[in-house]
Amino acid sequence: MPTAPPPAALLAMAALALALPAAAQERPREEDLFGPPPAEVPAAGVPAPAPPGGRPGEAEVLSGKGADAAEARVAGQLEKTENPLQIGGQLYLRAFGSAFQGEPPSRWGFSAPNLLDLFLDARPSDRVRAYGLTRTLYDPTQAQVVPSLLAGAQAAQTVGVGALQATAVTRVVLDQLWVSFDIQRRAFVTVGKQHVKWGTGRVWSPTDFLHTQRRDPLAVFDDRGGTAMARIHVPLGEQRGAFTAAAVLEPLAPRVTPLLFEPKDPAPSPSSEMGAVGGAARAEMVLGTWELGADAVAQRGMEPRFGLDVSGGLWELDLRGEVAFRSGSDLPKLRPGVEGVVVVGPGGPVKFPIPWQRYQPEGTWIQAVGSADWTTKYSDEDTLTVGAEYFYNQAGYDDVAAYPYLIGWNAFRPFYLGRHYAALFLLLPKPGSWNDTTVTLTGIANLSDRTGVVRLDWSTTFLTWLRVEAFAQGHLGRRGGEFRLAVDLAPIPGILPAGLAISPPTVDVGLALRVAL
Repeated sequence: MPTAPPPAALLAMAALALALPAAAQERPREEDLFGPPPAEVPAAGVPAPAPPGGRPGEAEVLSGKGADAAEARVAGQLEKTENPLQIGGQLYLRAFGSAFQGEPPSRWGFSAPNLLDLFLDARPSDRVRAYGLTRTLYDPTQAQVVPSLLAGAQAAQTVGVGALQATAVTRVVLDQLWVSFDIQRRAFVTVGKQHVKWGTGRVWSPTDFLHTQRRDPLAVFDDRGGTAMARIHVPLGEQRGAFTAAAVLEPLAPRVTPLLFEPKDPAPSPSSEMGAVGGAARAEMVLGTWELGADAVAQRGMEPRFGLDVSGGLWELDLRGEVAFRSGSDLPKLRPGVEGVVVVGPGGPVKFPIPWQRYQPEGTWIQAVGSADWTTKYSDEDTLTVGAEYFYNQAGYDDVAAYPYLIGWNAFRPFYLGRHYAALFLLLPKPGSWNDTTVTLTGIANLSDRTGVVRLDWSTTFLTWLRVEAFAQGHLGRRGGEFRLAVDLAPIPGILPAGLAISPPTVDVGLALRVAL
């Protein structure tokens, strides 16, 4: 068993090698749907927002990171077309490999989570739009059904390389399905399954209340599905802000089914009842060079959530921050204390004592993020961006002994597991003469359990439409921590006769091809 590096050494390693996560797929903004509101002057020190990408995902597919000027011109021409119906998408082929400590190469992990997006985008007029996107996920390496507990442990280890699909080779999901229109060009309505991102954090976003899943900050592509809601957005005028309200039509905190333990909770109320419809609201305000936001969400089956965020420029720094206030938990919470749980085995339910007790947190706890970015020009045409982000998670864990039991409860969530996190990042877009290439260096450290992950991403564009992406990442720190997760469970009669042992990961690599359709 390797000895854990001292905290100072781990922080030094993280400080030398941490970088910005590759950008996830951009989500449509109100400006994309209905045209920009009255012009606003960009805040000093804050980069102006990218021009609208037209159809959702177009900025990612056609003119994303690493795309050349020709692709951007093509995207602009698509925006000007008079064709009221557009059909397109993208094909994304990926392959990931993971090496585990002490395991021969024949037992290293491998997965190929391929993806196909197809969309229909209808714009019969400049005030009405209908959009639908279906996503097909196909992984030929998952032809066998993996036992649920083993699948949960393996998925927890493969941070940033895609979660394992344990039950099927092919899945078809609906990512988006919505209709948008305006009311007197003053209020903008979107109804259906859609993406709405709140918060300002780059790596962590605790106020992203309107998604049912957390975004993987190391994932190049954000493949989470949208949320069904009816939303109205009302701009308040030039340099003043906006107000948003939404009726949420699906559960934001879906019931979590334990992988090993029998759930104690009573059956949830059906989401098909009127009382299950939730409500969300957000107010935004511009004060000089700063933008402030406040939001709230309430729904049956979960405690209300409240959030605040701020962003702006100070000298040459771009500053961001957000804080979420929550009570209760969507996932099972554990604390030290012997508890007898019912384990469902082939011979029927078995009473099994575990040293961690499930409980429901009381009072209000917070999750807070603060970050700073700095961009400088090192030549006439080239820029370099560096930054840092800190995340405080009051409900996180300091004791790695809880991790195997969190997997059993299906409550292990990477990047939101510890109490203190830090990230540093470096971004090199189009360095030197490599105008079709982008390089990022990312590092994230769980300061609570003294583990971290360092990742180098490289992407380039060939033949205008073909994007090649590659990454390599290493796992640092003590054995058994979040980013060096190891599972050693003793035999459980009738459940795990041979026990369960999984070695910690050491290195992950990945290669991907992406083509716009």
